[in-house]
Amino acid sequence: MKIKKYIAANFNEGKKLILAELGEDAVILSTRNINKPDSEETSVEIVAAIDEKTLKEKQQRPVKDKLSGLETLLNASKKEEKQSNPLKANNYEPKNDVYDEIYDIKRDINKIFDSLKYKFTPSLNSSLASVFRKIIDNEFSEEFALEILGEISSSGTELKYEDAIQIAKEIITKKIRIGNPLKTSSNRQVISFTGPTGSGKTMALVKLAIIMSLLGKKVLILSADTYKVGGAEQLSTYASIAGLPFKTVYSIKDLRKYLTEETEYDFVFLDTKGVSYRNNKHIFEISDYLKVAKPDKNFLVVNANMSSGSFREILKELNSFNYTDIILTKLDESAKIGGIISAIDESGFPITYLTYGQNIPDDISPANAEKLGHIALPLNNKIDIIKLLDE
Repeated sequence: MKIKKYIAANFNEGKKLILAELGEDAVILSTRNINKPDSEETSVEIVAAIDEKTLKEKQQRPVKDKLSGLETLLNASKKEEKQSNPLKANNYEPKNDVYDEIYDIKRDINKIFDSLKYKFTPSLNSSLASVFRKIIDNEFSEEFALEILGEISSSGTELKYEDAIQIAKEIITKKIRIGNPLKTSSNRQVISFTGPTGSGKTMALVKLAIIMSLLGKKVLILSADTYKVGGAEQLSTYASIAGLPFKTVYSIKDLRKYLTEETEYDFVFLDTKGVSYRNNKHIFEISDYLKVAKPDKNFLVVNANMSSGSFREILKELNSFNYTDIILTKLDESAKIGGIISAIDESGFPITYLTYGQNIPDDISPANAEKLGHIALPLNNKIDIIKLLDE
């Protein structure tokens, strides 16, 4: 038995590799999604196997014979397609070459993939099946989609698609937890910002610090981001332009000192280094800083562009940060956020702020469940996210 592992961008690409090397007699043993090191991108790992004797015979056969097994299946598939599509029956003439075979194989694989993706639709009426497809296509988890359908169908009334999808959107909106934005109190508040590298953490901090300053609040910015080259310097530049006091924190001792001495401020904003959720050393370091800071709010800043799988990993691996709220960033760059909304719903944490651009201190707003629901499950194909969030 010959066993081989393939890494591909998606399931379809992996199947192509297997068919090209091992042929149609190969058996898929397992599939799983994997994350690329230090990246938010995901790939698919497929393990396939084939009997070595079969593989040897396949390699010794001429190309025409190698494809003979597929030819019968493909011809049957084409015959069925012609019967169901008269126009194609009249106009389509299959080519007897390898490229035509590959095209048909890809088409058939896509059909199989779609049948797995929408595997619950045969048991649903037409309206609910369309709603399920819409929810899945916007990258909500399967469990989340089924939960929504359960709530829609609990009324016992068969609804038209337009009514059912509107109810689905309302249910999703109600599930989105919204946190309380920053408010002053009689005591100084320490607000920390944590999150993975590239999440827009520092930019979110700057925007909120300037907004609170414009509201007449005294704000001190502390930066413990001394790992990234230029990290503290970048924040220092923003603070200088905005006229906000700034200090660099090089150690736990520095943090204790500033928190003890700087008591006249309404807010102390603490920036931390961006981390990979697989870097335990940095996670432990930031956890130590947070234990000393004892923040009143600890924002986990996450990029809305990341996959739901990566987001779930972040929630799990950074739980030692004891975050309290979520800031969802880069919504202007995000095509679909259903997976993120599903993951946040599972986490139970509230979304408090949204960012959607580079303008300072603009392009940030308190989170709004109705707007997020509209973005997560759009009833129209095109949404002007910036215009929607600026309203």
